[in-house]
Amino acid sequence: MNNINHDESKLSSMRNNMQKLMQTLQKNKEQVPAELLQTKYRKGYFSLIGNLKQLSSDYACFLVLHDIRIHRDYLDEVTALIKRRIDTTGILPQLSAAIFQQYDLNQFEALAASLRAEIKEELDFFYGRRCCLFFSEECLENPAIPPEIYCPVNGCFWLDGKWLPVKNVEKIF
Repeated sequence: MNNINHDESKLSSMRNNMQKLMQTLQKNKEQVPAELLQTKYRKGYFSLIGNLKQLSSDYACFLVLHDIRIHRDYLDEVTALIKRRIDTTGILPQLSAAIFQQYDLNQFEALAASLRAEIKEELDFFYGRRCCLFFSEECLENPAIPPEIYCPVNGCFWLDGKWLPVKNVEKIF
């Protein structure tokens, strides 16, 4: 539970900081000619853009990848899969435009949610191809108890239509 509160606090802080930086950038672009921003105010302007790029990247990663579990043995393969999915969606320029041209954090978040859904769909297919049956002692002793579906990629059991980490599953049984 503490981890959930920490994630919500981190998410809220990132969102608030993004909003402030976007508002500052928008105000600067509206009130100061581009030539002055890139010359006289160069250091501050490019620092603002750099900070906004870093924060938007961190925020997008958090929104897209939070709670996705991958065992280190599959990390390279899954990283490549995620990168391919990101590249094929063409969503990165849209995320950038939402921040640096439209100043629309809600649009940014909606695009990130869309990307998350596509990645999760791809991962579900990946998980499904690597699942196995887990035969507990109870299952072996009583044929009426079916084996569980386990995925070594995410270290989870498939129960009630969702992946549950082994730690959570142990508490259930």
